Amino acid sequence: MTIRKLTIAVVIICLFSITALGKSSSKLNFFIHTGISIPSYPSLVFASFYDPAVNIGGGMNLQLSPKLSLTIDFNHYRFKANKIKDSHISSEVGDKSFITAPLSAELGDVKSDFNDLVLNLKIKPFYTIKRLSPYFLAGAGVTFIKVASYLIGNKGNDWYKSHSTRFLINAGFGLEYRISKDIDIFLEACYNYCFLTHQHMNIIPLKLGVALGL
Repeated sequence: MTIRKLTIAVVIICLFSITALGKSSSKLNFFIHTGISIPSYPSLVFASFYDPAVNIGGGMNLQLSPKLSLTIDFNHYRFKANKIKDSHISSEVGDKSFITAPLSAELGDVKSDFNDLVLNLKIKPFYTIKRLSPYFLAGAGVTFIKVASYLIGNKGNDWYKSHSTRFLINAGFGLEYRISKDIDIFLEACYNYCFLTHQHMNIIPLKLGVALGL
């Protein structure tokens, strides 16, 4: 069984489990969000090669207790390469674990789609202050990466595409504001650490969203 098939199976089981638990406890809510994902150091090549990207996503949250929740979060964003000033960067980014491109070719337009699917444990260690609740979260998941690069070479120009599924861990914090009994808005910042073969990618997603209770 491939990593992709195993991941899909685990996600389906988690979704059914959370939905079943949510129906029995009436503590289930759904959320949507948007924001900005920022390539981060210490991945020097990755951080300097890509510009920040707009993200969009959503998920579901199961409240296990007043201070503890389990969330499944999906986040999509597309990184676009900034202008390449020299061939040295092109060669470094040609690492087979990231963009499988011939090192002799020059990279023109490069677009990388990231689809993160993360299971998080969400903790509210403090009491709510005037409907405002700070929280922390940590978890793990996978990211599905699709890279499309336009190669400029001596033998002609062409689009080159590659796919990869990688494991990631993340941690973050946020603020949640209760508008009504069933509606919350939240502001969240996370740090994603994505494992690759030769270099790791660090990404900071910043999210603004709304959650709707059942």
